[in-house]
Amino acid sequence: MDAIELNVFPCSLCHKELNIPRLFPCQHTFCDKCIRSLIERTNYTEHLRLDCPVCFDEFSAPSKNLSLQDLVQLFPINNLLENLICSTNGNKTRKSCDPCRLVNEENQAEHHCRACRQSLCERCYKYMHQRLPGQASHKVTPLKEFFESGCIEVNEPCPVHPKKWLEVYCCDHEMPCCTLCTSSNHKNCFRVQTLDQAFEAKAQDANMTVLKTLLDNIRKKTNAAIGIVYEKENMGTFRDLEEKVSAFVLKFRETIDTLHRNFEKEQKYLEVSDRTTLYRNKRQLAGFLYLLNDTLQIIERAEQVGSKRQVFLATMKLKQLLILSFQKIQKFSEQKVDHILAVNPKVQEFENIESVAEVQVKAVDSVLTSDISQQLQLFTRYIDVGLEDITNRSSVTVSKKLATFTRKPEEDSEFVFFAGVVLSSGRIFAIDDERCRLVEVNRNSEFTNLYEFDGGLRAICVDPMEEKLAISSGTELQEFSIYPTFKLNRVIETGFYFECVHFLNENFICSDGRRIFVINSAGKVERQLDGPHNDPGSFALSHDRKRVYYVKTNTIVCHEIDGNIVFQREIDFSETVQGMALDDHGNLYVCDGRKDGSIIQISSDGEYIRTLMQFESTEKESDQKESESDQNESDSDDGSREIVRTISFDKTGKKFLICSKSDTVELFEIN
Repeated sequence: MDAIELNVFPCSLCHKELNIPRLFPCQHTFCDKCIRSLIERTNYTEHLRLDCPVCFDEFSAPSKNLSLQDLVQLFPINNLLENLICSTNGNKTRKSCDPCRLVNEENQAEHHCRACRQSLCERCYKYMHQRLPGQASHKVTPLKEFFESGCIEVNEPCPVHPKKWLEVYCCDHEMPCCTLCTSSNHKNCFRVQTLDQAFEAKAQDANMTVLKTLLDNIRKKTNAAIGIVYEKENMGTFRDLEEKVSAFVLKFRETIDTLHRNFEKEQKYLEVSDRTTLYRNKRQLAGFLYLLNDTLQIIERAEQVGSKRQVFLATMKLKQLLILSFQKIQKFSEQKVDHILAVNPKVQEFENIESVAEVQVKAVDSVLTSDISQQLQLFTRYIDVGLEDITNRSSVTVSKKLATFTRKPEEDSEFVFFAGVVLSSGRIFAIDDERCRLVEVNRNSEFTNLYEFDGGLRAICVDPMEEKLAISSGTELQEFSIYPTFKLNRVIETGFYFECVHFLNENFICSDGRRIFVINSAGKVERQLDGPHNDPGSFALSHDRKRVYYVKTNTIVCHEIDGNIVFQREIDFSETVQGMALDDHGNLYVCDGRKDGSIIQISSDGEYIRTLMQFESTEKESDQKESESDQNESDSDDGSREIVRTISFDKTGKKFLICSKSDTVELFEIN
């Protein structure tokens, strides 16, 4: 039994019990000695770059010419894991003094203060702890007695400020933080509580059996994903392609020798690239599995020997670690491609042959992480407020202008950019309402005309994968492909003048200013929903394509596409709300035409509302508005001028584009 217990938390490098466990940024844990060995094998005299031995996540030192000891200190000690190991080892417990560690000294701890949650060496206890005012009454016990007590409480360092402990909990960002964080990153947050308050509010709903079951489900799904990677490695896809290509080559050897050599060269490159991708995917998933195993063991052990408060704090911290690790895997997995051999039909016309075959790269939906994602969502929701809650918490954001792009006049023609979209790659597409054109804008403020339309333009949108965009022109929806080349895919006649359009898988969800429709690829109405009931009929669509948001008689309405109301919130809006969009936290942004054009932020549950940005009217805007028709110009009830603006986020939900019916588009970022 002792032999098993001594290896409860082994190091994945030396396979021995973790000794002074230190965390990589990817949250995999290794011995202090093993990390030293990794650093020593690299050229750390200039600028250290390390890959995690488990998942290959890259770590770079923040500065050059650091000593070995300084580099080791960049990897923080996993306090909770170290204390759990000490509680398991019994008489062999060896723990360093916590205050001494702050000055890079290693001294054996002999005592533990439960009030300070720190282990102390004899010197720190006698000459520091006992002599500080207010600490004489603290309960200090021998270290061995503390670990045998079965109620472990450990201070956790703040990931942003390592010299500070986690003491408060931000409900808006769903994360514990230190007091320094509350005066910097979280100074504008609505709800910040002490850890004890958060524990009282949420921990009572946590059922450890359910938590462990959810973690075990995630582990099983990850194992299944690794199995899929193994299968893909052994599918022999390129072997099958080679056989098909060789069959054609045998028929036309004399004519296509050169073509065949070129094909083989590209094929080998793709094969190496594909196998490398699969191997890395496998390692990332294996690393995530290793982290899940550690997480499950930590929770199980913490449940046995830790206080309820400590268990709650550990699960909250582990939730964040799992989300960050999984997001890296998911981002890489979404880039996975399959290869299909498409035979050139001109092979049958020997005299006109151009190629024997080509390997087409087709983006496919991720099959490796979707099941894991579902289980992880259940895990994070349960830790927050229980499985019945389906809303995201608000995240207070601050906007920062990244760039302003203005088109220069040509032949005295005006440019009126009514709406646009920005991609995560930085590409910007805008529709010129004055000249009925689709325009692309690059970082150098260079505008390229991509397409001219016959009728007036009303709306533009991009699909979630940023591979297609659609434009409402007259009663038509025109769909274009963005990647790999820009071209017109299809034109759909709908019979409606749609003022707002979003992709809904292969269909579209659109508004005519009164109602919201789901339109299929043939232009037919599949479903009709309630809508804004006023022009221009703007609405927003959630990232999971399950909810719509719109303004109806000064009320923000959020309901699921199946019709169930999520929330309604009264708010004093302009009669004409032109632009609406959601960020990565699910917060809603609404362009209100009054007050010189403000942008209102509404939390995902509709509970919190604030003004994110407020624009100042320029003389040019005023002149433009005076020249616009009554349809595009109106005064609100309080006499303020309506300013028409639209807003659009990229797929990351971080960057957004503002168009204001002028020759300028503005790019912002939230953080």
